[in-house]
Amino acid sequence: MEDMMTTLAVVGGLGALLFACMNIWLVGAPAQSEQSVRLERMNMRSR
Repeated sequence: MEDMMTTLAVVGGLGALLFACMNIWLVGAPAQSEQSVRLERMNMRSR
């Protein structure tokens, strides 16, 4: 039973990761430069 749960957890995690990667890839291409600018601003504030 525990093996089944572990397998489900691993598959679910991989599926979520893949889904996130797809979203990042689809959305990230046009917005990547904007995102990097935002990240740099966040870094400037934290310093």
